[in-house]
This record gives sequence, structure tokens and C-alpha cells, in this order.
Amino acid sequence: MSQCLWCGNTYFPPLRWAKLFSFQEQRGFCGRCRSKLHRLEGPDLCAKCGRDLKQLPEAFVSGEVCTDCRKWQSTDDPLLWNRSLFSYNAFMREVMTRFKFRGDAILIEAFHDEWQALYKKYFKGCIPVPIPLSAERLAERHFNQAELLANCLPVPPAPLLIRPKHTEKQSKKSRSERLSSGENPFALSEDASMYTGKRFVIIDDIYTTGTTVRHAAHALSTLWPAAVYSMCLAR
Repeated sequence: MSQCLWCGNTYFPPLRWAKLFSFQEQRGFCGRCRSKLHRLEGPDLCAKCGRDLKQLPEAFVSGEVCTDCRKWQSTDDPLLWNRSLFSYNAFMREVMTRFKFRGDAILIEAFHDEWQALYKKYFKGCIPVPIPLSAERLAERHFNQAELLANCLPVPPAPLLIRPKHTEKQSKKSRSERLSSGENPFALSEDASMYTGKRFVIIDDIYTTGTTVRHAAHALSTLWPAAVYSMCLAR
């Protein structure tokens, strides 16, 4: 029996052999809470950003991609594609608010197995690169959610990016402000040149317009990477 990390109710988690013989408590969401999540999987995902095309009006779908990604394809886009675990619905918004802004970092345990499976399916062998926080934001939040997600993966992450300037929270910006953000807030760390020519997957919590991960991909492009992808918890 386990206690749901969200509602606190007790439930019987599905048995997994690896966890059964490790004597570790299986922590996650009960069936009722998990049913509120919308998993992004199947053939009807945008080939570029991974959003559920079935949730969009036909006017916002262009072939195998959404119209947002069609616009990115007309630019110098360094990102090959993004994949996410869940749609950013009302329940996931509540989860992310408690996770990021109220310091309830233990919630990440509810997604550990699926997060690793997503990496192994799409990005096996890629070096995880977490989106960095500014020093001011890190002091305010006490942890970097992207680093926590990267540390859950089977490959050690590489802190190749830094964020020299403190900027306004992305969550406070409108969609147009996110898209029109011209200056790249990211730069390479001092020892980044050791990773020249590697395959990277940028790690972040939420993919909204795709601007953040593309800024990161542009910063990594000076390493002449073999490929750059992104992987986010929610889209």
C-alpha cells in the first residue's frame, strides 16, 4: 500500500519487479488522481512539438504538425523535435504550481518511471542538458526543476548552459511576449567545449511556445552538435 503524493489517500500501486525486490516504497498518484492527467502518446501527435493534434481545431493543424511548428520550420530552427509526457491541462497546471512554486519537489517521483521510458524511447544516448535558472531565481526557489528532472534520467546530465542575467518569469509573460523575446538568455559554461559534436536533449518542465528550448538549442549550436532535441514534462 502507498500514499498518493497528491491527495494523500492510500492505494495499491501496480507491482513492478524491479521495485519489489529493491524494498523501496513505490510512490506516485492513486488511480483517481492519475486519471486527471492526459498522457501524450499515439499517432496523433505533432511530429515537431509532440502536442495532441486531436485537441486542436482543424485550422491549427498543417499536415503532421501544428501551425505553431509550421512557423518555426520557416526559421533557422536548431531543434529537431520535442516530446513531452503530458498535456498541460488544468490538473497538470495545479501539479506544476505545487511542484515549482511551493517547493513540493517530491511530486517528481510520481513520473519517474514514465519519464525514464520517454527518454529511452526517443532520446537514448543523448546527453541531458537542463535549462538553467539565474542565481536570483535559484535563491528564490531553492532548486532547479529542470535539474531535478534531468537527474531522474539514466544518463548523467551535463550543465552546459548558464543564465547570466536575471529575467522576468516566463509564466508572467503573454504568448506574444514569449515569442518576441529576441535576446538569448543562455550562454555556454566554461567547459562546454568538451562536448563538441555530441547529441543533446534539452530538459525543461513545460513546453509552451518553444522559445525557451530554442534559445537553449541556439546556444548549444556553437558546439556543432550531431543533434539537439528537447524533452519536457508537460506540453
